[in-house]
Amino acid sequence: MTVMNLSRFYRLQSGSLLQICRESYKLRSGNLPPSAYHLARRYESSIHDNPGAGRSRSTKNPILQELGPPTQGVIPEEILRPSRLAARILQQAYDAPKPVTPVPLTLKRIGESYLEGFLLFKSDPDVREDYVNQYNGIRLGKVLEDLDAFSGAIAYRHCQSPPLQEGGEVRLPNVAIVTASVDRIDLLSRPTIDVDFKLSGMVTYVGHSSMGITITMESVDENLEPLEKVLVARFSMVARDPDTQKAAQVNPLIIEDEKDNALFRAASEFKERKRAEASVDLKRNPPSSVERILIHDLYLESQHPPKAPRQSVSSTKCESAEICYPQDRNIHNFVFGGRLMKRAFELAYICGTLFCQRRPYLLGMDDITFKRPVPIGSILRYQANVVYATERSFVIKVQANLTEPEGGKEETTNVFNFTFTSAPGDMDFTPNDHLRRILPATYGESIQYLDGKRRWERAIHAAREAKSNLIDEF
Repeated sequence: MTVMNLSRFYRLQSGSLLQICRESYKLRSGNLPPSAYHLARRYESSIHDNPGAGRSRSTKNPILQELGPPTQGVIPEEILRPSRLAARILQQAYDAPKPVTPVPLTLKRIGESYLEGFLLFKSDPDVREDYVNQYNGIRLGKVLEDLDAFSGAIAYRHCQSPPLQEGGEVRLPNVAIVTASVDRIDLLSRPTIDVDFKLSGMVTYVGHSSMGITITMESVDENLEPLEKVLVARFSMVARDPDTQKAAQVNPLIIEDEKDNALFRAASEFKERKRAEASVDLKRNPPSSVERILIHDLYLESQHPPKAPRQSVSSTKCESAEICYPQDRNIHNFVFGGRLMKRAFELAYICGTLFCQRRPYLLGMDDITFKRPVPIGSILRYQANVVYATERSFVIKVQANLTEPEGGKEETTNVFNFTFTSAPGDMDFTPNDHLRRILPATYGESIQYLDGKRRWERAIHAAREAKSNLIDEF
């Protein structure tokens, strides 16, 4: 996502919203998909019900108050594309003037930060073309990119305050919002390219300067009504004072009904579980007694001829490197976090393909922490390794190291953890399809193995808790 050229608009030529939808779809047949009719009708109804929605508003408005058009006769293309809708909101937050006086905090309801966008793979040939992969499936790396941008837009919507007077502009405090971590992303069913999807999300938890954001991806019918939940993502965003880089307090949440309470309680329990997991992290704590016995058993196994194919962690290594260009910057002039997720996923996918010697399928992502921002012009080096494997699923760790061109100083900026399966539900799985065993060759590899095992167990626990359709693929 770049600061410039973030959004395009289709101008109304003859007063028909449907005509503009036809132009945006670029359908040679002239037949408009049913989903596009419903989008157009939604806009017509919103303008009819709220005549003020069509009046011109200042381009300095930091956060969209609605999904309606910014000026009469203009349709934002971003309603169809979550990444462009998010980019427009983030760009307007960037363009907003700094407040002269501090903006007071406002109690916010959970639903006030709600945002939705559509990925119309079935209805829009252009969207399908952008996201299709070599197997006629979905490029999930691009979806991960969308999710990160979407979470940032939701966070900025939560931080806005109402106008001082009726008809005025909403206000945004002088804060910089960044992605602290991707807590979990779980696939609940296998998405396909011949279905339309809706992304929707909102802030469900608030600390002093942190915001927990929950995003769901659902398949929709021709009326844009939800059919099946296919993905759940949880992000942690933090607000910082751009001048001092200290934590900036964000608007607190107000819980109004049982539905809000259920969302907040689920997010709070997830945060507590994450704190408990961090307290026994292997970077700061030794393995448990059971894990130490497992390490010894793996060592003894390595001293005997293999009964089945096996590999060390280091032998699965895949690497790549890239220069960070200005086109990949976010509104804070660092590399967009979603871009890093996409590149890490694509390398993990290659590593998984070479390991299982067939097409891998993503099951989920676990606890991606953004340790430091990545400046433009830096060199990023990615290294992927399979750190844990069962008979049909495995965990890949991708480490991103930042190298400064002047001086060559290198440090880790991100660590990504992906869980894949080599045996989708429709596969006739036999003993010949079992994956090779991962056998650590050093103590360092043993720690990586234990960490991967923990993440695999968390992934299957999350799948059971969410009643995932993919539970048998673990």
